Amino acid sequence: MDATHIGQRIRTLRLARGYTQEQLAELAGTSGVHLGRLESGGTPSLPLLNAIAEALGVSLAALVVRDTQDTECERLRAEAAALLDGLDLDRLRLAVRILTAFR
Repeated sequence: MDATHIGQRIRTLRLARGYTQEQLAELAGTSGVHLGRLESGGTPSLPLLNAIAEALGVSLAALVVRDTQDTECERLRAEAAALLDGLDLDRLRLAVRILTAFR
């Protein structure tokens, strides 16, 4: 388990979802200071890592396994989710129609 890689993954996914460190920390049951240390390469406990993964809506493996294709896919999904989250109903409907066209 590479703590630096895990910290970078947490930060990337957090930012893609539009969370501050404090917001994600609250969702995961820790402090913003502790989350900042983890993002800087601190070693997380397995229960905390699992809580962070759940708060980010990803699997635990998505945080710890190095796979560039999966990493890119997760980042793009998180970015898309964050973009959709801020849309009003009419624009959300339009976005869904556009995405449906790609099936």
